[in-house]
Amino acid sequence: MNIRLAIRNFRKFIKALPASVLNKKRRFVRLTWWQSPFILFFDKADKSIFSVSARHYVDSLTADEIYTNHNYNLKRLSRCASIYDAYQVMIEEGKIPLIIDCGANSGLASRYFAKEFPKAKIIGIEPDLSNVDIARKNCRPHKNVTIEQAAIGAKAGFANIQNQSASANAIRVELSDKPTGIAITTIPNIVKETAKADKKNVYELFMVKVDIEGFEDDLFSSNTGWIANLPLLSIELHDWMLPNQGKSRNFLKAVSKYDRDFVYIEDNVYSIKN
Repeated sequence: MNIRLAIRNFRKFIKALPASVLNKKRRFVRLTWWQSPFILFFDKADKSIFSVSARHYVDSLTADEIYTNHNYNLKRLSRCASIYDAYQVMIEEGKIPLIIDCGANSGLASRYFAKEFPKAKIIGIEPDLSNVDIARKNCRPHKNVTIEQAAIGAKAGFANIQNQSASANAIRVELSDKPTGIAITTIPNIVKETAKADKKNVYELFMVKVDIEGFEDDLFSSNTGWIANLPLLSIELHDWMLPNQGKSRNFLKAVSKYDRDFVYIEDNVYSIKN
């Protein structure tokens, strides 16, 4: 198959489409059926074609979750306007909105946020090195994205991957008392280090996305003051996957301290500052 010719012909086809078709609900359209080594998508918003790297079926499934099914489309929220207003206010105040993607996996959520919030700084945190490598590859076109190999928790320390043979989107970590493991960073530390690395700009925490396969019980066990003024917190909880362990308990305790809305859409809980 001549991919360049196919893309060229598709672009001609798109230009001929009426606006009524381009303005339909779904923004992204998957153009290729194959699962790897890359997947092509069409963005109806700016009429561009882009590719994302994929290693296997799991990466293909993740790409569909984020782009085909619009898993992080905030327009599904009734509070959407106030969230984007908070983003705009930060920019007007001369600040750079900071988005932290906890559990970055193959980097596609970070890449999605980079396109949706082009003036934000996105930091993806991912413990698995193989995922880190492909995440960096996927986010390379966006200079406002940084992918770091680390786990995210309540306090600094170390962790091990407890299920190394699991699917790429199901990696779980556990606390370790050995300094040879994967470093654990914290939300406050990321904010601090981001400001330290770029003293020319002022950063403000705008959004935290959490999908860390049950380790949210550690993340929200203490040191949660960062939630107070955070405009948007998005999290996938894992009691369904790890029953009888109360993995959501610490999250619920932490957010209940503050005046925030709580919205559940499909796999994601959205905690929005009032």
